[in-house]
Amino acid sequence: MRPKQQKISLWAALGLAVCIAIPLGTKVYAVVANSITNVKVNAVSLTANGSIDVYDLTPTITGDTDSVASLTITINSDPVIGEVTADEEGAFTYTASPALTRGTHILNILSKDDEDNLASFAATLHVYQPHPDGTRIKKADDATVYVLEAGKKQPIYSAAAYASHYDTWDGIVVVSNTELTTYESGTALKFRTGALVKSTTADAVFLIQPEGTKRGFPSADVFTSLGYRWQDILVTSAAELALYTDAGVINPHSDDTIIKGTDSSVYLLDGSTIHLFPNAATFLGLGYHWDDVSTVSNATLEGYTVGDPLELTHLPGTLVKSEDAATVYLLDKNGGNTTKKPITAAASFESHDYDWSRIITIRDAELDGYTDATALLLRDGSIVKGSGGTVYAVEDNKKRAFGSAEVYEEMNYAWSSITTVPDALLTSMTNGTEII
Repeated sequence: MRPKQQKISLWAALGLAVCIAIPLGTKVYAVVANSITNVKVNAVSLTANGSIDVYDLTPTITGDTDSVASLTITINSDPVIGEVTADEEGAFTYTASPALTRGTHILNILSKDDEDNLASFAATLHVYQPHPDGTRIKKADDATVYVLEAGKKQPIYSAAAYASHYDTWDGIVVVSNTELTTYESGTALKFRTGALVKSTTADAVFLIQPEGTKRGFPSADVFTSLGYRWQDILVTSAAELALYTDAGVINPHSDDTIIKGTDSSVYLLDGSTIHLFPNAATFLGLGYHWDDVSTVSNATLEGYTVGDPLELTHLPGTLVKSEDAATVYLLDKNGGNTTKKPITAAASFESHDYDWSRIITIRDAELDGYTDATALLLRDGSIVKGSGGTVYAVEDNKKRAFGSAEVYEEMNYAWSSITTVPDALLTSMTNGTEII
């Protein structure tokens, strides 16, 4: 890129020399023709008559030329033709539209400045279909696994973090180093919300919560009373666990007084209001101990206002169902509210690598207290088909059909990765752009 220059031509006509008088102190520039330099495709440098692998159907082409030059950019074999104007510094940018097809394309750039000086640039683009969001990828010579999210590659922080999201190492797609470097780096994928985790150096167990927090269980009684299982605990390094901010213990012991009268009913005293513990499971599950209970006279007990009975509640990331219905819900967080997302198909449940044995049965009253949310559908990156032959990749709750078996294989997907799902589930999903 260079600024607009004053051009002075020395020429001869009819064999006569022509002299130009230049005042002293005047800056003189040599004659410089129009040119095209610093060409890049998606920020990767491209030389004239060179070639580049592009994992993007709508690549962005940038470069420098004479200031305020008009450019015609042609990507042949479609063709896609764009016309842009360089800015006052000579920089230009163009994003291919409409999208390219995969394959080999010839890029031609023609620049014409305001004095009709021409410059051209040509190179070859080898265009490949990028993998959809949700795809797990790695290089052949590196153990690091990434998951694509919003077009970025998120490294999975550890094997334990991987195990909180996926129950198998199958389905990871091996990609070239060129493709891997094409994806912008994203933040590391850590433990899934709802994962049970402890470190290798301590016995304390934590429940991973949204926004990078963890909540500890104050006792084994609280852990088991909430329906959690010891065999589901993931073990990781103390350093990884320390990445999560402590958000307090789960259902900690209250500073309020635990009282009872002459019968067996036990209450939590909150100011001038008493709340009944409906059963021993709720009492223990909320972290209290029987030796916390103080006995008062019935007259004292009758002097308090009776409030709502206490309930056990569960945290985001927990899979729950009611006692009388088969529908499973994933508890999630939306602002300050805990919501429940219905999982209406077994295929959706299994695509998220959830374990059926981890579903906790809760009372209807507790389930009704959670705000309804949209259903949890197939996981991004799932490779699925219905009763027909079309294979789809799931991305952003949409199904994207592979245009051919050749495309599927060129993207290094394994045929064993395909899961057959009910046609009704596929029909309920919006169609995304075809993968071609």
